[in-house]
Amino acid sequence: MGFATTVMWFVVGIVLARWLLGWLLDGVPPRPVRILAALRPRRPRSTVSEPTRAVLLELELRRIADCIQAEYASCRPAKAERLRSWVIAYDRVLLELCEVSEIPPPRRGLPLSAAQRFDLEHALVGSGRSW
Repeated sequence: MGFATTVMWFVVGIVLARWLLGWLLDGVPPRPVRILAALRPRRPRSTVSEPTRAVLLELELRRIADCIQAEYASCRPAKAERLRSWVIAYDRVLLELCEVSEIPPPRRGLPLSAAQRFDLEHALVGSGRSW
């Protein structure tokens, strides 16, 4: 009785190890797991709504503006290159927020001029956006 139980557990261990290794190495779950996953009811995936996207873009603008201010205050080398990259990132998010807010963007590409940036910020604040 003891030997048969030991052999049974040994065989069960080998089968489980094979399943788990196959799952980990091949990425294909064992058949019972696939069957249970197919039977489980699925919740529909939620998509990010436009107001949420706009709020996320406002938060990103605030974060980038803080990084620009910190860069102005820093004394690290190559300050101009870092400032230019932060300003381009700010302009890119600003244009995306304009798209979400249905404000027409300027025709010229990145980076925006100071006047274009001011006009876009003014239009966004006028449409109720803040950052």
